[in-house]
Amino acid sequence: MAGKAAASQQAAGAKGGSGSGNGAQPSTPAMSGPPSGFRRQSSVSDAPWVEQKEGNVCFGKLINRYPMNNQDPPRYYYQVELKTPCLVRIGRGDDAEVKEAKVGEVVNLNENYKSSCLRDQVIPEIIAGAEYEVWAKFESKISLQGGRTMWNIDVHTKQLKPPTSAIRPLTDEGAPAEDSPF
Repeated sequence: MAGKAAASQQAAGAKGGSGSGNGAQPSTPAMSGPPSGFRRQSSVSDAPWVEQKEGNVCFGKLINRYPMNNQDPPRYYYQVELKTPCLVRIGRGDDAEVKEAKVGEVVNLNENYKSSCLRDQVIPEIIAGAEYEVWAKFESKISLQGGRTMWNIDVHTKQLKPPTSAIRPLTDEGAPAEDSPF
């Protein structure tokens, strides 16, 4: 039996196995992806985006706020784990598919002036261990200067669990503020 194990180790070493240098295979296999049940965080390409359509409601557990990649000036979005179905967009532009996301799916919600209240009031508490539900309803488009428009989003929150640690004031980039006592 010992001869078979030694031959197996020698064969593994000949095939380029790694480990302690004696040709033994590593004790943990290399992983080509995350384990089952893990979800990607801070990715604008993974989760669908809440469809900006009058009457659409995004209701669920607010996970956190994330920066969009390669945006100048920086732009942000929130991720929400849905507690009710919600219309979402998958893809970009005219090629995007609109579908109904199911309860439990994580969706991205754009931050604009109307939803930025979450950044200042809720996100610091989430970072400190609090849990919140958010209810955001797309009301209508508002005209801005220069012919631009913005969605009027009616945003409400409910605290499910209070913070478990001290709240640290944050900068727009998510780092502790310089004048923070923490």
